[in-house]
Amino acid sequence: MNYIDYRVKQKLKIYKKDQAKISLFEDGFAIGLVYILSMLNQQTEFHELGWSQTITQHLNAERSKVRDILAGQQRTAPEQLDEKLCQTVAITERHVNAYEHEYNLLYATLE
Repeated sequence: MNYIDYRVKQKLKIYKKDQAKISLFEDGFAIGLVYILSMLNQQTEFHELGWSQTITQHLNAERSKVRDILAGQQRTAPEQLDEKLCQTVAITERHVNAYEHEYNLLYATLE
């Protein structure tokens, strides 16, 4: 999880500096994990942990919270919309999507 946090934060730094053409390529952890699991013949046991399903459930729960907040805001009158809350929700949704993307990349390496 720390690896994914690091990856997402580094990518956000790149986009904040308006350098969209730069890409971050660092997969040493993922390849190292695959190597260790292969050497110890633990791939099956690792997949049986259900880590990917747990992360997917967590991200879906976060996405559900964001949708609930947006639904609550849409029920209010247009003049009462909280602009800062809408911006925060949009940022949170982007972060959830970024985390999901990074986890999917990690899982693709592990399979």
